[in-house]
Amino acid sequence: MMRTSHVSPTGPVLPGPPPCSRRGGFTLVEGVVAGALLAIFITVAVAVVVQTARVTEQVRQRSTANTLAWSWVERIRNTEFAHMDTLIEPPPGNRVDFSGMLDPDGAFQRVTTIDTQTNGLVVKHIRVEVWPMNPRDGSFPAHPETIETVIADIPLNEGAP
Repeated sequence: MMRTSHVSPTGPVLPGPPPCSRRGGFTLVEGVVAGALLAIFITVAVAVVVQTARVTEQVRQRSTANTLAWSWVERIRNTEFAHMDTLIEPPPGNRVDFSGMLDPDGAFQRVTTIDTQTNGLVVKHIRVEVWPMNPRDGSFPAHPETIETVIADIPLNEGAP
């Protein structure tokens, strides 16, 4: 068996390893602190990823609702002026799917109002509101995506060249 020794700062050679020597590895306290820091980091990282996923889904739903509203306004614009009122969807409106088709289990709620005013010119004020459904609880938010437009029926001069 080999004996180790070292020189004490105060004098004689003492047997065994020096009192302050370190062998490779970590102490228990260092390991616990490192583990705690790693756990905190992982918890924060997971929370950030989950929150980002929720926000991304909400933005996607609202964007789709906006697209559905614009598509419905375009459909109304392409309908003959005299028949536009057939596309009214009074509150509570209709449930629609991602393509805007009627679906009783659709993820969106759409309300369409058309107000007609006549002041020598027939004008229709069109308002389309689309609410995306909250996938967690099936509710609809208080604020819809809303598109409004005005369409006038301008009579053509039959005798104009």
